[in-house]
Amino acid sequence: MHVLTGASHVGDLLFAVKSFLSHYESPIALVIHGDPSVEADTAETIRHHFPEARLFLKDERDATVLPRLQGQGLARCRAFREANVFGERLVDTAVLSKGRIVINMDTDCLTFAPLDRLRSLVQKGVVTHIQDPNPQPFSVTDQEAERRFKVKPIRHFNAGLCAFPSGRLDLEQIEAWLSRPGYPMESHYAEQTILAALAALGKAEALPKKKYTFGEKGKISPRFVHYAGHYLSETRIAMRRDGQRKVLDHLREAHE
Repeated sequence: MHVLTGASHVGDLLFAVKSFLSHYESPIALVIHGDPSVEADTAETIRHHFPEARLFLKDERDATVLPRLQGQGLARCRAFREANVFGERLVDTAVLSKGRIVINMDTDCLTFAPLDRLRSLVQKGVVTHIQDPNPQPFSVTDQEAERRFKVKPIRHFNAGLCAFPSGRLDLEQIEAWLSRPGYPMESHYAEQTILAALAALGKAEALPKKKYTFGEKGKISPRFVHYAGHYLSETRIAMRRDGQRKVLDHLREAHE
């Protein structure tokens, strides 16, 4: 599982990953991508909490990823990586992943119950994703997407929690798509759009939205919540005020 974090999000990282691991109920390798704000003291905190994880700081990723991109002539992938921190996550994950399946998760996520459906789909090698309430949460229009990708990105696709067979994260394909002029590489949704197009190239399945939800959904009891929004948005405040407290109670009970 690959997770991107910055120094200001490490608290959220701890809750997101610990709650996920406590409910995934199957061995999983953890890879943490530290953005340029993650320095030695923050890295020490991360390693203390996740001693078995592989933490890649920015310089370490550059040393591995950039020669690979240069060697394969992937100039547009490199440009995407430089333009967008989520583009960097996508490209670096494709290069660094060693497993058969790649799970991607944001730090604004919490898990509250066993992830049976997700685990089953991952074990079968099916592209899997949570559902965005917006049917087209992308950086381009439907018409432009069809011209660029030759497929329609999967509607409602959200990259906050998704899983791909590692072979589906095809940098050659991404390079070809980015080589058409005009792609908005700096868009917040640029990575999500490309992932939704990659997902459309084969079988994919959405997780049930009543159990794997997007934002706060009132009185239902979800297994997993992606608290999307600005860092100080209402949903993020609810995540820290209510959701993280619930996770902490569960973790305490599990260790008693």
